[in-house]
Amino acid sequence: MNLLWAQLVRGMDRPDLIMTDNVFWTTYVGALQAQQRFATPDSAAAGFASIKFMDADVVLDGGIGGFGTTNTAYFLNTKYIHYRPHSARNFVSLSPNKRYSINQDAEVQILAWAGALTMSGSQFQGRLLLT
Repeated sequence: MNLLWAQLVRGMDRPDLIMTDNVFWTTYVGALQAQQRFATPDSAAAGFASIKFMDADVVLDGGIGGFGTTNTAYFLNTKYIHYRPHSARNFVSLSPNKRYSINQDAEVQILAWAGALTMSGSQFQGRLLLT
């Protein structure tokens, strides 16, 4: 982790989020158990159990039904990750008519979204595989 961290840092640019799967999370937490590092109140209020590595939050992207890639940790610098919705397809209605259910008190409307999650600084992102 230290070697990858050093490869991703340039001045004040460094990873601020590390996402791990179940195996990587338990290995990392087990290594820190004697040191007892605790999360900040802000991240606890957001619903994420996190610990720190350097000054980056380490969060579990796993658990029951998690989608974390096995034995993998992603070191992300969120400053360079961008959410870019299409200007004409950012949750717009495809039809002006709403659809109503006959057996419940509900209405439905079909929405459209198109866009991408992009990055402008791939040299500041990293992936670490647990072997």
